[in-house]
Amino acid sequence: MRLPRALHRLYAGLMGYFWLPCARCGREFGGHEVTASTASVARPDGEPGCVVVCPRCSAALKRQAG
Repeated sequence: MRLPRALHRLYAGLMGYFWLPCARCGREFGGHEVTASTASVARPDGEPGCVVVCPRCSAALKRQAG
C-alpha cells in the first residue's frame, strides 16, 4: 500500500528528514525515501556536483539506462 504524500511529509518532519522538491520533476519527497539505489543527477543550476532525485525519477532514469 502506498502512503499519501501528506503522511510522508509528516513522517519526514517528525523524524528530522529533509522534504524538498525533486531537482528533475519538482515533486516533493523526503530523505527517508532515499536508498542506496536512488539516482543522482547533475545540479540543475550548472554548479559542480550532483543532487538526489525522487524515487519516481530514479526509477525512470534506471529504465532509460537499460
